Amino acid sequence: MEHLDYFIAIAEEQNLSRAAKRLYISQPALTRFVNGLEEEYGVKLFDRSKSPITLTAAGQIFLQEKLKIDNKEQSLRRRLSEMSTGDIHISIGTGHSRFYRISPEIFSRLVEKYPNLRISVKCAGERLLPDMLSKQQVDFIFGVFDPVDGMEVEWRYATVEKVCLMVPLSFGLLPDSIDPKDTFYEPYMLRPEQLNGLPVIEPHSSLGSSINYQLMMNQYSIRPGRVISAESAYLVRKLVNQGLGFSTCSYARMEDMQDDDGNLVSAVFNLPGLPVRRTSMIAYRKDHPHVELLRDAADFMEQSIMASKPPVTYWKNFSP
Repeated sequence: MEHLDYFIAIAEEQNLSRAAKRLYISQPALTRFVNGLEEEYGVKLFDRSKSPITLTAAGQIFLQEKLKIDNKEQSLRRRLSEMSTGDIHISIGTGHSRFYRISPEIFSRLVEKYPNLRISVKCAGERLLPDMLSKQQVDFIFGVFDPVDGMEVEWRYATVEKVCLMVPLSFGLLPDSIDPKDTFYEPYMLRPEQLNGLPVIEPHSSLGSSINYQLMMNQYSIRPGRVISAESAYLVRKLVNQGLGFSTCSYARMEDMQDDDGNLVSAVFNLPGLPVRRTSMIAYRKDHPHVELLRDAADFMEQSIMASKPPVTYWKNFSP
């Protein structure tokens, strides 16, 4: 389907203006696209009578089937290309910031061992990655996600990461007697009621940090003030460090608490009973035609994690 990305953007954004902005086209052009599509198929695909815009039952079926067709088309093109050129194609799915921080060097090791290898990286919300693997949109996934069920996969733990509640220092929740740097190593414990009425940065539901966020909101019935939603972990931390709200985050470096000028502007907190660490995973399908290559990629990634600077905690080396 031509411009399937248009349809997906509208379905995800649930707003024509935001979808148009994301696609770098005008809203009238996007509206014409939807009108033309609905006229072609003779059915309403979106309910535009209220806000937010939602998919109709027909629209949900349309999207599911078009994605299947698109995936099959991509798979066919890849297989034919491999037959004609001898190249090997693999696609890696990962979070928006995770892969670039600890694993770019696996590319050089892979192409050294497999000279005809072609690699693409698809960044997405980490909790979406298992679905992308099951639909064969990607061949290999790395991130924070629930264990993959319903298909034959090989998977392994990768890293253990610290998670916290990150709050701007400007909110005044850290006592003057405590150095903000010390909270990096020992988060300061808050009372849930201290967060009521404060602005919050809400991690998108596709992000691993949204698990802690929803747990926090449900367990403590926190009533936040202004809410800003962000679709990448990097953006969540960025907005917190700009003083726009508190949020649940992962953190690995002191720089995660600093602004662009290197000033310490946030501190690390926690709430009673809230998890303080999480585990990332690697997964790929057992029946993949190049499964040995994917095993090599997983091995190289583990070695990269162990050698990373700043250091990342490899799960086998973790001790509570």
